[in-house]
Amino acid sequence: MEGEEKEHWDDAVAEERRKMEEYKVWTPKFIRDLPPDAKFITSTWAMKKKANGTYRARLNARGYEQVEGLHYDAANIAAPVRNEMSIRIVMVLALMAAWTAQIIDVKGAFLHGEFDENFEKEYLRPPKGFQHIYGADVVLLLLKTIYGLKNAAKAFWRELLRAFSAMGCKRSDADPCMYLKWTEAAGLLIWLSWIDDCVCFGKEDAVEESKSEMKNLFDCEDVGDFDEYAGCKISRDDGFTFTQPVMLQSFKDEFDLPEREQKVPALAGVTLTKATDENELSPAETTYFRKGVGKLLHMTRWSRPEVGNSVRDMARHMSKMAQEHVDAMHRCMANCVAFPERGWHLKPERKWDGKDKDFEFVLNGRSDSDYAGCKATRRSVSGWAVYLE
Repeated sequence: MEGEEKEHWDDAVAEERRKMEEYKVWTPKFIRDLPPDAKFITSTWAMKKKANGTYRARLNARGYEQVEGLHYDAANIAAPVRNEMSIRIVMVLALMAAWTAQIIDVKGAFLHGEFDENFEKEYLRPPKGFQHIYGADVVLLLLKTIYGLKNAAKAFWRELLRAFSAMGCKRSDADPCMYLKWTEAAGLLIWLSWIDDCVCFGKEDAVEESKSEMKNLFDCEDVGDFDEYAGCKISRDDGFTFTQPVMLQSFKDEFDLPEREQKVPALAGVTLTKATDENELSPAETTYFRKGVGKLLHMTRWSRPEVGNSVRDMARHMSKMAQEHVDAMHRCMANCVAFPERGWHLKPERKWDGKDKDFEFVLNGRSDSDYAGCKATRRSVSGWAVYLE
C-alpha cells in the first residue's frame, strides 16, 4: 500500500498479524507434507479508517471458496441473533431495579471459534503482505476460525455459550443470545450478546465482577455505559431515551427534503394510492424511494414510533410507486428532522428490587383499528401495543 497513510496501514496490518499469533489462529505447514487433494482458501484485506481516527486492517477469508459438506454444513452455519423484544424488556427491568448497564466488546471475536472436527481441515494461503514471512512453499493450517468463513459466526456463538456457562449463567429458553444468573446477594444479572458486543445488566458490584470474569475468558475492551445500540444514541435520566441523530443527518445529506418545516409526518385523512403504468417511477427513482423507506422503517422501530402509520402507508407501495409516494417520504423525513429531540422514551412507573422472585409484573395491551380505512380495498389497518411494568 502506498500514499501518505502507508505507515498507519502497515501498523494496522502488523497489529492484525499480532492478534493472529496471540490467539494461535494458524500454524504454518509445508505444502509437500499435505495430502495431494488438500484445498487451499485465499483471503483479502478490509481496510477502514474509523471515526475516531484509528486505522483497522481485517483479514477476511474468501468463504465462497469453502466446499459445502467438506468444510461446513450449510444447515448449521447461521448464528442466533438476539430478539429485538428482549432488549426492550431488559431495559424496562433495568429501570425498575435501578440497574447499571455496561458494554463489553470482544476483540477479534471470530478468531476465537473452534472448527467442527467432523469436517476437513482448512488451509489458508499466506495473505498478501505475509508471503515474505512464510515463503512460497508454505500454507497456514487454520486452528481457529477467521472472518469471512461461512462457519465463523456460529463457531463464535458456541464459544460465547461456553464462556457464559463457565461464568454460571444459564441461556434463556426464549432468546439464544440472553444469559441469566441469579444470586441471593445481587439478585438477577442479565447478559445480552449481539455479534462481538455484550451488554451486562444488574447491580453495579455484580456487573463489575461479571465483567472481570468475561475479561479472563476473552480479550475484551471495556466500552463503558450502554449509550449506543442499533444505530441509536441512548440517554438515561429518569428513563431510557432512544434518538437517532446520525440517521437524521443522513436524511438531510442524501434526500431532497422540502425547505418548509413539516409539523406532521402525513396529511390527515390522505391515503396513498397505487401507482399506474403511466406515472410509475424510473428504476433509479425506485431505488431512491426504497432506500428512504428502509431508513424510515428502522427509525420507526427504534426512535420515532409516532411516524409508524405514515411509514406503513409508504411501505405498501415498494414494488410500484409514483412521485406522490416520494413526496410523502420527503414530508415524513422532514418532520423527523424538524424535531430531533423526539425519541422513544422508556419510563416504567413501578419499582422492583431485582431480587424478589414473587414480584408480579403487569402486562397491559391496547389495540385499535381504522375499520375499512382503505378506500381501494376496504381493508382495515390494525395496531397494537403491549406495555410491561
